Amino acid sequence: MRGELPPGTEYEVLAKVKAIEGWYGELAQAERKLAEDGRAIGADAIIQVKVWHAPRLGAWAVPHAEGVAVKILKPDSVNLDAVPGNWY
Repeated sequence: MRGELPPGTEYEVLAKVKAIEGWYGELAQAERKLAEDGRAIGADAIIQVKVWHAPRLGAWAVPHAEGVAVKILKPDSVNLDAVPGNWY
């Protein structure tokens, strides 16, 4: 999600995560990679997500994404389906 979890949601920060696609593509590709990396470390959500295109190794518009992987401490206290954002 590009913002934060609902106020009062208790969570533990697991790691900052980054994703860079190898070549041209859609920003959603980098977001999906970010989600996969978050799942791999046990995250329930990625917050403070930023996505952009930037030059990399001969390509002038490669998708990049970064965010903060978090583990929700009381999962029953928040309805993630009601939180705006992209789900991968």
